[in-house]
Amino acid sequence: MGALGLSAASFGAAILPAAVAGATNPATLNCGTLVISGTDSNNYQFTEFTTGNATRGSNVDAGGSVAYGGNLAATNFTVAQNITPSASTPTALVGSNETGQLNLVKGSAVVAGTASGPINLNGGAGTTKTVGGGPNTIPFSFSSIGSALAACSNNYGANGTTTLGTITQLNPGFSTLGFYGNGSVNVFNVTTDQLVGVQKIDFSVPAGSTTLVQVTPSSDFNGSLNLSAISGNIDYGCPSAPPSSANTLWSNGNCGSQPTANENSTAIDVERDNTVWNLSPTLFPASDTLTVIGWQGTIVAPNQAVTINSNGQFDGSILAASISGGGQTNFDPFGGTMPSSADPLPALPEGLPLAMGGLAIAGFAGLMVARRRRPSAASVPTA
Repeated sequence: MGALGLSAASFGAAILPAAVAGATNPATLNCGTLVISGTDSNNYQFTEFTTGNATRGSNVDAGGSVAYGGNLAATNFTVAQNITPSASTPTALVGSNETGQLNLVKGSAVVAGTASGPINLNGGAGTTKTVGGGPNTIPFSFSSIGSALAACSNNYGANGTTTLGTITQLNPGFSTLGFYGNGSVNVFNVTTDQLVGVQKIDFSVPAGSTTLVQVTPSSDFNGSLNLSAISGNIDYGCPSAPPSSANTLWSNGNCGSQPTANENSTAIDVERDNTVWNLSPTLFPASDTLTVIGWQGTIVAPNQAVTINSNGQFDGSILAASISGGGQTNFDPFGGTMPSSADPLPALPEGLPLAMGGLAIAGFAGLMVARRRRPSAASVPTA
């Protein structure tokens, strides 16, 4: 998630412990809100978050905060120009080494390893950088948060409080898919075959609702999902009625409009902000890749190597194994509450409950969760 920021998000959803060596208050990940609570008492939502390496540039920017668990190779890469953290709040965190030019507009940079390239502090007095201090200078453990994220991703899905939405092919010659849901939390099941080659996606969901798109591999999936054909054509605000040939707005595929980057106030902006595309680690092994261009919403892909093509802007957040490419990411943070299909589980022996809206999740300390098989079909610190 490109921009790291502080958020006032609710922590009533699932909280998974992620310990940092030497920390007295372990960092946590809120499954429902995708907010990381650090050992420094800051709450973080990232525009870009990886457990592994990142290669970003050239001459590209992330509007929000970024956090990379491995190495960062930057080529005139600019971070945090669309958020308002304090000068001391970390907005660029690197778990290993940094090379190339990194430009920090706001907040502070923390590199656990070496920094052989320049880190330019463009935010004025008070903006700082910390280099070479080791893992304990990062306010959370990348590996622990990554494991927690994988557990969250594996258990996202429909439950008794969700509405299962429908997906309809519109204007087949233009490969348009219409997503229609009428609940406060809408779940769509889409296969890789349905997404490959799609040039446009139209959404109709109630204002203020949360949207979860569950991506599942088709039987012929080869491990590489390229969604570049969409190139920014993900629209919201379609008619509040199921797609049909009688409704010309739906049938011609031109029923909505695209939310604005770095805007989080209008109805379609919020609908985009509250949309998550989930590729669970159980279904997508670590060797899989994902390529996007001009995307809308948050991508949760704990196992994927994600490439952001340079001919478009990504409006949302990415949580993945690694990130590369020259595409711009804008800070449009997830603002909903994710649904989970996990069965209720007891609290851990230590007494740390892992609850998510009455549903419990556990993914560590030797406790194994039997995951239900689902149907196939479809941040930013602010001071």
